[in-house]
Amino acid sequence: MPRDNMESAGTSVSSNIASYGYACSNCVRAKCKCVVKQGTTTCERCHRLNRQCIPGEQIRKRAGRKPSKRAQLEDRLDNLVTLLQAQQSAKESGAPVTIQSAQAHPWSSLPSNTPVASSVSLTVNQPVEHPVLTPAASTRTHSNASPAPSAHIFPLDESLGRCLHTFRSVQLKCFPCVLIPVTMTVSEMERRFPFLWLNIRTICAQSTPVQMDLALQTREIFSRQVLIEGERNVDLLLGVLMQISWTHFFFRPGKPFLGILSNIAKAMVYDLRLLGPIGDSPAGGVFSCPEPSVQGQVLPPSSSHEQRRALLGCYIMSSSVSSLCRYAPMQWDLNVEEAASSLQSRPECPDDELLVAMSRISRIIDDTTKLMRLPVDEVGPLLMHVKPLLESLDRLKSTISQVVLSNNTVHSYLISCEMTIYELALFRSSVTNSEKTYDFRRIEYLNSCLKAARACTDHFFAFDVESIIGMNFFLTLHCLQGLRTLYRLSIFDELGWDRAAVRRTSDVIAYLQRFVTLAETVHRQLSGCVSPDFKMWSASAEKLKSVIPLWKAGLDKADGITARPNENVEEITLDPMILDFLDDSWYTDIFNSIA
Repeated sequence: MPRDNMESAGTSVSSNIASYGYACSNCVRAKCKCVVKQGTTTCERCHRLNRQCIPGEQIRKRAGRKPSKRAQLEDRLDNLVTLLQAQQSAKESGAPVTIQSAQAHPWSSLPSNTPVASSVSLTVNQPVEHPVLTPAASTRTHSNASPAPSAHIFPLDESLGRCLHTFRSVQLKCFPCVLIPVTMTVSEMERRFPFLWLNIRTICAQSTPVQMDLALQTREIFSRQVLIEGERNVDLLLGVLMQISWTHFFFRPGKPFLGILSNIAKAMVYDLRLLGPIGDSPAGGVFSCPEPSVQGQVLPPSSSHEQRRALLGCYIMSSSVSSLCRYAPMQWDLNVEEAASSLQSRPECPDDELLVAMSRISRIIDDTTKLMRLPVDEVGPLLMHVKPLLESLDRLKSTISQVVLSNNTVHSYLISCEMTIYELALFRSSVTNSEKTYDFRRIEYLNSCLKAARACTDHFFAFDVESIIGMNFFLTLHCLQGLRTLYRLSIFDELGWDRAAVRRTSDVIAYLQRFVTLAETVHRQLSGCVSPDFKMWSASAEKLKSVIPLWKAGLDKADGITARPNENVEEITLDPMILDFLDDSWYTDIFNSIA
């Protein structure tokens, strides 16, 4: 036994361990127990090491007490009172006052060097309504509801009213996923849908710097509220649907945001209980057999028409993004069917019938694109599915009124759906040259596909300039898909298919040049109404001009291709510019107002 231990064991003096906060400084540094002998001022360790035993500072650090929720709420109310007083004093003096809240709230990070004088809306979470204040300059807010901070696009209230009227009469006709009555004022819109209103003003901005600033604010607020704080409400869902629908106003070119945002929107639908759990949906496709009814089956939860519109809008968005990016679309389950049936039987406005028709057409498009992605051994020859899908589309048309069928937006969806169905004739199994035979049915479907693709592009060019300016990316995508189909038909190698005749009757290069001319026309007509830095359409025309030589090279290459053994349509159509159509970054690169 060591000498120190022997001495310690032989001592008759009892010892005890120093309590917390009373250990000597040497034991504290060594992080060991401080055993103090009774009747002495030296601990055993310092005595054994022959060191001076210095008592430690007897200070216990206590954690700061977190303020209660009531105290936090009182602080917020104090800030609101301060803002009200400052606003009132500013009105009396007639001078603008800049107020910076004393408390930095989580979601707000508004830039102080905004391009224009901004007026920021402050929303407080209350059980019934959200009072909105508008102090000058940047203000920070914390609220459980979606916030409404934004820099006003238009400096006057009547200009904000024109912004709301323009969106309601032009943009909303393309995507009526929300009801904005004619009697709704700007203040009511801001109280009820603060985040949606901020996105609407971003879409209607007529200056690129202002639009960039507002788009940045919408992205920051959405990411903070949804991804960090976990907020979920219909206002946020409608706002992100607007960001996806008019993505060219919100995101920089070359960034594939559509897939990310669409998946977030679908997750929000499940979190809001607008959709049932995955796996509870009934027969989802046109060809699947419905399961027998089970006693006690859970019915869709009761929803308001506002929630039903948001649900159908999310489904339409998911279908469009899926056709562009090849993502899995949202499920059509009992809740979606209930929403469509309720809005169709009890519409609150004519746009409800348009929304239902668009959603049901999108369902048939989803069923068709799903067949394109599945292996041949699972679905069989794709030509056998064309007729049942067309019959399903005809049955749907018979349930839609003539007024709705004559609507330009619904008509665009119908011809796009018809073109997508006939595109199944472009897919086939690999065959050798010796095995090729004249397929009358395929040639018939290819001719119908050519007519539908030509109708799809012609319908887009028939829109007036005002409609094209307010058009969302869904309708523009129909035209782009028509151009893609015309390209594929122009290089499709099939016995009995005359590619030269296709180019004579439907020259895809001429259609692309027509698109460039339209973009230049829109830019000229907008030049007197918007700021000089708004160059979305002129930039789009220049980028599309650079596409034309590449497409010509692809067509010339197809003319020089000699049929090789085991060559199919997919090997021919794998052209770089065609693959660009399958990426959402291509769309935001061509049609983008944010540099």
